[in-house]
Amino acid sequence: MRKRVWLLGVVGSLLFSCQGETKKTEVVECNFSEVINAAPKDIPLSTLASSIEYVPLETSDSVLLGKIWKVWRNGNRIVVLEDSGIWMFDGKGRFVKKVLWRGKGPGEIADIRNISAHVNSEGTFSVYADRFIQFDSTGRRVYESPLWGKLVKEYYYQVFGTDRRCWFTMMTYTTCDVVSTDTEWFRTGIKPEETFARKYRLKTVDSTATIPSYYSRYAWKPNITCDYLSFVDCETGEWGRLYPDGKREVTQQIDFGSGEQLSWVIYMNDIGGHLILRARQYPDKIVNILYDKQSGKFTNMRKIVNDLDKSGNYAYLSDITSDGAIYKVEDFGTFLSRAENSDEPRLKALAETLPDDSNPILEFFKLNRME
Repeated sequence: MRKRVWLLGVVGSLLFSCQGETKKTEVVECNFSEVINAAPKDIPLSTLASSIEYVPLETSDSVLLGKIWKVWRNGNRIVVLEDSGIWMFDGKGRFVKKVLWRGKGPGEIADIRNISAHVNSEGTFSVYADRFIQFDSTGRRVYESPLWGKLVKEYYYQVFGTDRRCWFTMMTYTTCDVVSTDTEWFRTGIKPEETFARKYRLKTVDSTATIPSYYSRYAWKPNITCDYLSFVDCETGEWGRLYPDGKREVTQQIDFGSGEQLSWVIYMNDIGGHLILRARQYPDKIVNILYDKQSGKFTNMRKIVNDLDKSGNYAYLSDITSDGAIYKVEDFGTFLSRAENSDEPRLKALAETLPDDSNPILEFFKLNRME
């Protein structure tokens, strides 16, 4: 089987070679192809979250946002990435400052949609692009240092971080490595070169094989605490956790199929008590899978049905904030229409307070169970 699977070396969440000790617990077998082919089910939102918080972003002549690509939240700070740059708001959506502009001028970032960032609980905001840039809770730039080319000698695919830890993935066409470091390393301004020398080799890909390069990429997501990364190795079928010291804990053995039944994971997001997976079956079937950590059960997911305030349905929720909430961005027109047709008094009351042509509304879903 596995001639095609390594092609992915996929997921993510981290595929290891022989580096690092592997601890095996009681292994549970799972036929992943059967999960993908099972009839999809609607998942109640209450399975994942206990409440919904609506945050309208302040609107004024100087605060007009375009398409929002990413949201970071922690403590009393919300930071949004949109077409023109990065904007900081407080926890209620009140504007604080625009902290970064998209462009090629001094201090600007040209490829702004591909940056990685995180917000610490005290409101410090860190950006990882060609430079490491840190802002305090008022949006003032307090530190800036070259990252790419000085400390990072190869392309990094993604950066994740919360209060305690940052994870860097370093990817080329033939390898994928990871660097784990405490976030205090950034706060002090000390940038030891040796930090990026301590890398774990996640996967070595056979670059001579006749596999389309599209399938040779990695995808992974960390646990929100960043104490470990959940991983799936689509070549060996091992499933488990990767710890900062390189040790792996294998908890399941997945049968990803063979031939036309071959399947693999291309995306994983940790949402506390559950993982949301995006899975692909050869050649082109893509489905969303919900994994319950407590029961070990996989469910082919059709959509998420809002049974909390019954104000709408969500096809797929994929992003999570540093303080442990799933979020969704809704443009003002869609929100207004939904509020007018809803029986939820809270939505109607909020809609009446918003100005015409308001900025997007952020919806945060508090997770039921965090580890």
